[in-house]
Parts: sequence; C-alpha cells; structure tokens
Amino acid sequence: MPLREGPTVMTLRIFSIWLAVVSALFAFSAQACSPATYPDPVMHFLQQDGPGAMVFVGVVTSVKSQGDAKKNISQDIVFRPTRALRGNYNESLPVRGFITTDPLAPCGNFFDFTAREGEEWLIFGHLRDGVVYPDKASSRQIKNGTVPPHVLSLLKQLPGSAWTQLRVLGDPQAIYPPEAIKRGHEGTVYIQVTVAPAGRVTQARVDDLPNGYPELREAALRAARAMTFEPFGTTGHTRGRRAVLPYYFFLPGSTAQVPVHQTAPYTVDAIMAP
Repeated sequence: MPLREGPTVMTLRIFSIWLAVVSALFAFSAQACSPATYPDPVMHFLQQDGPGAMVFVGVVTSVKSQGDAKKNISQDIVFRPTRALRGNYNESLPVRGFITTDPLAPCGNFFDFTAREGEEWLIFGHLRDGVVYPDKASSRQIKNGTVPPHVLSLLKQLPGSAWTQLRVLGDPQAIYPPEAIKRGHEGTVYIQVTVAPAGRVTQARVDDLPNGYPELREAALRAARAMTFEPFGTTGHTRGRRAVLPYYFFLPGSTAQVPVHQTAPYTVDAIMAP
C-alpha cells in the first residue's frame, strides 16, 4: 500500500513546481527581451538597411509625453533635421520615444528611447506610417553637429551612396568681427554650402543650431559664399553637391580645441544635392 504524503511534503512539492514554472518563465522573458549585442551597432544597422531606413542629425523642437496603466510612457518627439545622411524627409520629423518606468517589466529599459527639447541627436531609425522609430543602440546625442568619422566612413561605403568629395581651390578665412572680439563672443558656426558643377557656391546657410551671436554667423556666411571649388561636371548634366563647413571663432587663450586652418587646395566630404 503506497504511503500517503503529509501536508508538509505536499506543500514542498507544490512549491517546487511553482518555482520551476516561475524560473522557466523568467528565463524565457529574459531571452526574449535581451537585445542582441553587436561589436558595432552602426555597422549592423546599415547592413540591415532597407526601405524606410533613415540616418539624420536633428534638433528636438518639442516633446509630448503620455503614460499608460502599466507605468510606461510614450513620447511624441519632433525633430528638426539639420543634416540628411540617409533617406529623404521634410523639415520636421516625428520620432516615437518610449520609457519603461515599471520596475517589474521583464524587458527593463533595454529598448527605451527618450530625448529633451533643445538636444541634438544623430538618429538611426526606420520610417513607418510617417513616424521614425529610432534604433537605440546606434542613435546618440551629439554636440555642434559633429558626426563621428567612422559613421561617415560607413555611410560612404553603402551601395548607391550619394557621398563624394569636393576639392577646395579658394578658401578665404572668416574675419573675426571686431565687435564680437570686444564683447568676448566665441563659438563655432557650421555652414552648409551648395556648389554648382562649375565650382561656385550658389547657396549658403547656417546648418546647425544657430550660434547665439549673429555677427559670427554673418562672418561665416560671407566667407563661405566667397569659396571656390574645382569644377566637377557640366552645368545642366551634373547634379550639384552640398558640404558642411565649420568656422571657428575663439579668442586667444581659449581652452577650445580648434583644428588648424587648412590651406587650399584640399578636399572636403560632400553629398549629391537633390
């Protein structure tokens, strides 16, 4: 006759079964939620490049947040793109942000993405139904429009890349306005120039977050408009090219790391104009 289990043995058996089930569920959740890691997330993103893939530099102009019953926060983040590196888009782009605030959420904050108004970002993402869903592993906050060199290098290697180079023949240095020197105004101004096949600048505009000093912006624009480039095609048969040029205005004794001004001729990275 088989022995009957007492209450204590039965309780232990039920507890063991419950513990095994919970452990299995936790292991499954961890496996399902843990994001894959890659030595170079940017390279992986670009290798998966497909319809809707986008890479751009932009400034956050507004953020609207909305919570739900599960303690998650979705954000509608609007960016003003300042540099188009991959894909086509308008003057403003909606980006979907997400924040996990529930400490018991199985995925933790692995896939969270959030940004604040005024921040500047390099965004890698995919456009779906008019909204960009950013890739958290690749996207990053930046300053002064500076895109890491290895990112530019990878973009240039993509099939059908619009990246090319321009050869600078004439590059008059920007004149530091005396009134700016007197007031102690400093900063870097990024100018985007559009160059015609004949090698002359047809358009110049401030490319980055506006520097706080209008006299520095005007000095940079005057210098950029006077630049000359080596011709690269026949007008009417060749698309123009665009390049972003930095102009540095820093007083003697400044701690800013300013590159040495190059002497023409030299080359700059450019992209085909639309």
